Amino acid sequence: MFDQSKPQPGKIRGCVACGQHDDHPRHVIANGDTSIPFHMDCHAATGCETCREQIADADGVQGDELRTHLIALGEEARNG
Repeated sequence: MFDQSKPQPGKIRGCVACGQHDDHPRHVIANGDTSIPFHMDCHAATGCETCREQIADADGVQGDELRTHLIALGEEARNG
C-alpha cells in the first residue's frame, strides 16, 4: 500500500505547450476522441483561467512541488 500523504507519480505524458514528457500536474482538454495535455503552469501562461485560479498561490513552483501544493489545497478544502 502506498502512503497517500505523499505525492504519487502519475502517467507520463507530454505537454503540448513546452514539449516536456513527465508526470507533473496537468489540465487535459478533451476534444472528441483526442485529449490535449498541458502542464498547469504552461496552460495558465496561455490564459487558461481554470489553471490560473488553481495555481495562483503556488509561488511559481512546478512539477512535484506543484503536485504537493495542489494536494495540500485539496486537504484544506476537505478539512474546511
